[in-house]
Amino acid sequence: MHPSRARGFTLIELMVVLVIIGICTAGIGLGMGTLLDPQRKLRQDALQLAQHLQVARDEAHIDGRSIRWQADAKGYAFSRRENGRWTTLQRDDQLRPRPWQAVEVSVQPRQGIELSPEWIGVPWEVVLSAGAQQLRVGDDGSGLIEVRQ
Repeated sequence: MHPSRARGFTLIELMVVLVIIGICTAGIGLGMGTLLDPQRKLRQDALQLAQHLQVARDEAHIDGRSIRWQADAKGYAFSRRENGRWTTLQRDDQLRPRPWQAVEVSVQPRQGIELSPEWIGVPWEVVLSAGAQQLRVGDDGSGLIEVRQ
């Protein structure tokens, strides 16, 4: 008779299991970061909005027509004046209507802003609030759109 072989896991099998556990733990940790940091979604919204406002202003300069930005608690949209009416830019990949990532975003000013085709800008500021968190997106007239606390 042969002596019974020892049963167990090889070192390679244990290492593979540890790598899989590490990858799962990292994924869960990154997912929890969003849940534990409620301001992260509002900050992402503000940064994305700043980029879209910059694109809208550049497009207004190139096209020669004003672009209006308006928002509500669910999201925001850009529109352009065509034939005396404001028409939402539905088909524009950069300026199509977008939802907020954060929950229940409050926006001031409520009437929105109009981005002029003029190269000399007028200072403006938009305040985004979600719960107790608040961020400001604005232009001091220099043409640089920034996110501030």
